[in-house]
Amino acid sequence: MKHSRKVFALIMTVAMVFTMSFATVGVSAATKTSGKVGAVKWNKAKKTVSFDVTVNEKMLNGAAVTHFIINDKMTRKAEVKGQKTGKTGNAGAGLFSTKANALDLYDALVKAGATPWVDKFAEDATSFGAGTIKDNVNNGNTAYSKLEMTFKKDGKTYTPQDMVKYKNKGAEAAAPVEMCFTGNYVNNRTYNSGCVACIFSCYVGVTSNQAIGIGTTNEKENYFFASDLLKAGDKYTVTYKIKPNDSGYNYISAGQFNKDKAKYALLDVRPAEKYDYSHIKGAFQASFKEAKNTDETGIAALKAAVKKYGKNNKYVLCCNTGKGFAKAAADVMATLGVKPANVQILCGGFENWKTKFKYQQGTDGNVIVDPVKKVITLDAKVNGPIYMLKDANGNPDKTKKDWTHHLVVNENGSNGKVCFFPTKAKPMDVYNAFKDLGTEEGPGEAMIRKTENDKPAAGTLVEGGKVDVKVSWKKGGKKVTKTLPQIVKRIDQKTGKALKEKYVADMRFGGCCKGVSTMTKPEEKMNISGCITCTFSCWIGTVSNAQYGYSTEEVVPNRSVLPKKGTKVTVTYTVK
Repeated sequence: MKHSRKVFALIMTVAMVFTMSFATVGVSAATKTSGKVGAVKWNKAKKTVSFDVTVNEKMLNGAAVTHFIINDKMTRKAEVKGQKTGKTGNAGAGLFSTKANALDLYDALVKAGATPWVDKFAEDATSFGAGTIKDNVNNGNTAYSKLEMTFKKDGKTYTPQDMVKYKNKGAEAAAPVEMCFTGNYVNNRTYNSGCVACIFSCYVGVTSNQAIGIGTTNEKENYFFASDLLKAGDKYTVTYKIKPNDSGYNYISAGQFNKDKAKYALLDVRPAEKYDYSHIKGAFQASFKEAKNTDETGIAALKAAVKKYGKNNKYVLCCNTGKGFAKAAADVMATLGVKPANVQILCGGFENWKTKFKYQQGTDGNVIVDPVKKVITLDAKVNGPIYMLKDANGNPDKTKKDWTHHLVVNENGSNGKVCFFPTKAKPMDVYNAFKDLGTEEGPGEAMIRKTENDKPAAGTLVEGGKVDVKVSWKKGGKKVTKTLPQIVKRIDQKTGKALKEKYVADMRFGGCCKGVSTMTKPEEKMNISGCITCTFSCWIGTVSNAQYGYSTEEVVPNRSVLPKKGTKVTVTYTVK
């Protein structure tokens, strides 16, 4: 028994020592303030990263400098689908070469406390225009980290201006170099460039010079190596020291927010009319009337938001461009007890968002726009028996059940009960969605209504950009999608019997705002009929069919294909 107790005591002692050691290791790992990512050293306490570079012999020939520091090769595995791996495309083209991987540098800078211009998995930034990073909104972000860059060799320290010479109109001048943490992680990997540091504002370089703009005459012509200092094969240690961020605001890119939406409460602080026109679905309306942190309307709206979501929640503020209104709102949030670290501004605001990600048109939540795929969707339901035509006594003509040319109509419009698919979507919201996508709009003069009683001549064809229309619904847990020729049946207008000729869909964005309006606002007239989609060329429907002239075709729903009355469906419009 005594022997057993001794063994048990020994085991417990070893276990305690192991546990204490493990705990110590855990604390050490959690409080680590320095380390290495690949060939890049980082130090969070000193806010520095450093790596070694070598002067590239190929550049010592009088050539202008475009690439400052280039990685020898890219060996890290792709972290985003479709990204390349293998040898870098710009190897040997930089003034300096390095074994430091550009993507390792990105991670080391983040560990050291730096903020990138674009987030790690942000959208492709190749579309930003000519100019410098600090002048270029890329989405409005002014909170990225600026970097103090130095080169060290044999105990001596040099600046970037010592490494390169700069000529302005042929005369030597002080080299403008203001390095910053551009980020561009996705671009760097996608284009396999290996660009660690660029001498101008580059959409691929992980770090680059914010003082000289891309697409400017200075970008490739005016920088040359310092021949009086640099020798082929010379080795230097490059150090970036992260400068304090003087912006005062935090930013999140559209790409990152799209990925992490569930983590934040999204507050749309644009004026009410802009929110009503379109916004990110799910955004809380916290409208400001003007871009001032004294705006009483905005203050009241933010108080309501904080009351709903709480002071400890994380927030993203969305204005038009990520500038005035959002900054004013961020100032107010701080006075309401929300920590500044919990408040992010959406980079580029809604104007940037709506070029890349889905958004809601109008206020009813029913019209969704995908700007990349150029797709508009709306929810509707299957109508029951349709009695559009009346008998001699003004009652529904039971002999002409289901006869109609109305396909998709707002349920509150005058034609809302005599269509295939009634919907809550408003015609003007659908119209505005097509306009936002840049769709060519009809109608021609023949479709324009000039007086209250004016209508197009029978047979007039609608004009406008081509649109593919499909309808889908769930059946047995699976999605069923049908084209218009599958759900629309042509009939003889005299006998009502089905015709052998199949329905042909040549759907166009007629628009028809001019055709519907007379002396009043287009949206008022559009909402009287509620017509969104028509099976023939229509002077009222936002989308209608150029295959069949106005007032020449009656059709019936193909009940053998459509689900039962009341079934929810999604109508999809794809701009061709």
